Amino acid sequence: MIKMSGAMLQKSNFNPQNLTVNISGEVVELLYQEYKLLEYLVENKGKIISRDEILLSVWNVEGVVVTRTVDMHIARLRKKLSKFNLEEKIRTIRSKGYIFS
Repeated sequence: MIKMSGAMLQKSNFNPQNLTVNISGEVVELLYQEYKLLEYLVENKGKIISRDEILLSVWNVEGVVVTRTVDMHIARLRKKLSKFNLEEKIRTIRSKGYIFS
């Protein structure tokens, strides 16, 4: 369970049928890849995850790929989570990837 400023985010808050997450009683609608990315980050809480690992696990893309896809989706997730003061939970680790803390 992740808790910050009263907002909580845990696996039971995820609804895969509707691609939504319930945060502090409010339903947040996500696009398919945003949902999969947030779910993956929460499942790997506290672990630095490289862009390549995210691309493979969330997008099922393998090999050398130069793309800003992950960065753009992270930015959109941060914006959607900012309403709940959770945007800082997704941190960029320079030259390594991202971590959900």
